[in-house]
Amino acid sequence: MVFSPDLPHLCDQEAWLRRAIPRGTEAVCARATVAILGSLLFCSLAAYAQKPVTSSPSAPSTSSKPAAPVQPTIQIQRQVSGDLLYRFLLPNGIPTAPVPLPTPTDASQTVAVTLPANLPQNAVLEIIDRTTGRVAHLPVKTKGVTALTDADFTLVQTVMVPVQVEGKGGLTDAIVTLTSADGKYKASWLLKAADKGVAQFTNVPMGVALTVTVKNDDDPPISQTQTLPTNPPAEGYHWPTITVTWPDAHSVPLPAAPTTPAAPTTSPPSVTPPPTSNPISDIVSTLIGLAIIGGIGYGIVWAYKQGHLRRFFEGIGMHIPESQTQPDLQPFKKPEQPPLPPITEGTADPLAGLSGVAGSPLNVGSRPRLVGTIGVYAGQMFELQGSQVDIGREPSNTVVLSQDSNVSRRHASIQNQGGQFVIVDNGSSNGTFVNGARIPPQTPHPLRPGDEIQVGMTRFRFET
Repeated sequence: MVFSPDLPHLCDQEAWLRRAIPRGTEAVCARATVAILGSLLFCSLAAYAQKPVTSSPSAPSTSSKPAAPVQPTIQIQRQVSGDLLYRFLLPNGIPTAPVPLPTPTDASQTVAVTLPANLPQNAVLEIIDRTTGRVAHLPVKTKGVTALTDADFTLVQTVMVPVQVEGKGGLTDAIVTLTSADGKYKASWLLKAADKGVAQFTNVPMGVALTVTVKNDDDPPISQTQTLPTNPPAEGYHWPTITVTWPDAHSVPLPAAPTTPAAPTTSPPSVTPPPTSNPISDIVSTLIGLAIIGGIGYGIVWAYKQGHLRRFFEGIGMHIPESQTQPDLQPFKKPEQPPLPPITEGTADPLAGLSGVAGSPLNVGSRPRLVGTIGVYAGQMFELQGSQVDIGREPSNTVVLSQDSNVSRRHASIQNQGGQFVIVDNGSSNGTFVNGARIPPQTPHPLRPGDEIQVGMTRFRFET
């Protein structure tokens, strides 16, 4: 076909071209152009995100951030092996939470221990050997290297002194005092019913004569003297049982002998760390995928609305029947109910005979409980029933934590005081912590839902 340069002929040719182009082709071309440009833009962003950023060594930095303050540390040359914990003893007698001592990674056998913020100058670094039950006290020095040797472990972490009334049970309502011959150590314990006749003392010196004295207000005191061995058991040293013959002594039944659970023989499975990836590249790749899927979906819906899909299938010999009925746009609409007949004089009561059909409200509640979050009891739940729940290693406790060697025999108690729950530390060796702070012994501490309670190396969440 030859086009004439004559103006009328040009107008006729333009009209012919408009009729020759199928309807909707201009819109298709426009959308295809937008899709191609969008894909090129996302591919450029992906390539830019994966390109490593390099900087010229000769160009000086125009901006610098102030360096963060360096937290002081103690350099400890660890010359002993074993399962070691460390904590800091504050001047007020309240220690920090115990933390595992790092294992050396080089030939110097030196590890760094970070000091807590605002630590007093007269604080003491305490090292606990959970394998032997011994304790070492070291000064806090930020200069030089502090050596930790076997000779530094001069204390026994826990000394248990059982006192019984002859022919009855464990002694109560009496004071047990432990004193060293050099006068450097002296501590007292008030026996209560919850102690089951056993007084507990912490950080007791070895290699020096110790005297235990039991007394009350009405009877003559009874004393025993001996020297602790240098290799005490890991769970603590048990002093020989002291028996009193006081006629008016108060006593409580003795608990059953505890059983030692078998240690697990299987080792935990090894965990392979996941491979690292570039987060920016992952985000860009995800956006590209979503854009492609969205573009394909939008094109299919647009082609269906414009009728291109129907014409395509009809062109290849497939016939798509027209839908004769409109779909129900409200499939969950309730069917209309016939109106109720009016109630006139003489009509029976429509609610007669239905008394008692309506159910009484359900009283659904949850019991207070402890949910393990950290330690060997993580994931376990202990319900708190009754007015008092005892926590400790002995089987006679309500909550038995026999697999945690840092838990005392009668560690703590949770009491329900008229709907308000409180926790009381029963003079445990390693203390009881609520939300990271150690609570004073023999003093009720209120609990609120969500509080974190640490007993030994086990942590619970209190729920109601």
